[in-house]
This record gives sequence, C-alpha cells and structure tokens, in this order.
Amino acid sequence: MSYQKKLTRNKLWIALALFVAFFTACNQTPETEESSSKTSTAPTTPPATGIGNFQFLALEADKVIDFFNPSGKKCSKIVFRFIYDEDEKKVVSEAFGVVKADKKFILPPTDLTDLKTGINLGKKLKLGDVELTKKMFKDLGPVPSGATHLIFYPLTSNSYTNSVIYKVQWGTASPFTALTIDQIKNLGGQELNPSPPADPCLSGICEED
Repeated sequence: MSYQKKLTRNKLWIALALFVAFFTACNQTPETEESSSKTSTAPTTPPATGIGNFQFLALEADKVIDFFNPSGKKCSKIVFRFIYDEDEKKVVSEAFGVVKADKKFILPPTDLTDLKTGINLGKKLKLGDVELTKKMFKDLGPVPSGATHLIFYPLTSNSYTNSVIYKVQWGTASPFTALTIDQIKNLGGQELNPSPPADPCLSGICEED
C-alpha cells in the first residue's frame, strides 16, 4: 500500500472518531449531565451512628464523703466530666472536687467504677459537666446499712432538653442490676445539675457553708 493511501485511511479514521465524539456530546441532555455530576460528587462519609452506651457507674461511699468532709478535701461540690471511649463505644465519667477557697479543680481526677452495663439514650445529645453540690449530698442522707457506693444512673434531663445527666443514689456496686429509663426516672435520689463551663464557682454561684 502506498504512503498516500495509508495517509488517507488514517485521516478517515480520525474524522470518524471526531464525528462520534461530537455526536455524543451534542446528544447529552442536561439531566444526564446533572446525574453524572451527582454521581461523581456523592459523599463517601458513612452515616452517623449513636454515640453508644452511657455506663452505669459507681464511686465508693468513703470517697464521696471525703470530698465534703471538713477534715478531708473540704469541697463545695463535685464536678463529673463525661469521657467517651471510642474503641468500646461507651461513655464513662471522672470526678473533680472543687474547693471554694481557690475555685479550682482538685487534681488528679477520681475515676468512677464502670459497672460493665449501660443504656443507650439516643443520638442527638448534649454532653456537659454535671455537679453534685454540698446541699445535694446532704439531701442524700446518711449511707444506708449495707450500701457501699454512690451509684450513677444515666438519663436525659427533663429541664434541659437532650442534656445527659445522672441520677445518684446510695447502693451497692456488686451485685448490681441495670434499670430501664422508666425505672431510673421513678428512682429516688438526686438528679445532678449541669455545671458552669470551665472551673466551677467562677460564676459566683457556689453555695455558702
């Protein structure tokens, strides 16, 4: 085949390819373009899931008493801070005593005992520090015979929408039986209140002795 014929055949193939490309572009509708655009920009982030279980917790009665004891830590309140465990998908808490004199947290924090069972409170939740004041501690009354711990029952507040708090009551950590949300709401004891942000007492709301 002569060089001229090869050149002519190559030109024909190129022209055919250009014609097909032009024809395809002209016949693409706006809907097709929009669909293509949506497909290429579809989000790849997995859907959100619940934060996980809020664990039932316990703090030894002697430690609670020592926080408020005039000959102990002399605290005006105990602040509890939520801790999220990503690996186990659960929420626990730690305790900070607050001394009114210098308005600072007592460090290091005290860990609460995880009772190895929890409750799912939903997906849209507000987490903030909660507190047990000296007055609330007094209202709990003396530790009953046989009780060893202050038990922390997680629930959502009726006063603060979607805010997670604890209801606390003297009890035993072992054996321990988990309660349903309705049972927790009907339980006696004290509901912890949201604590001011940052170091407690800076807003001047700490109660007097």
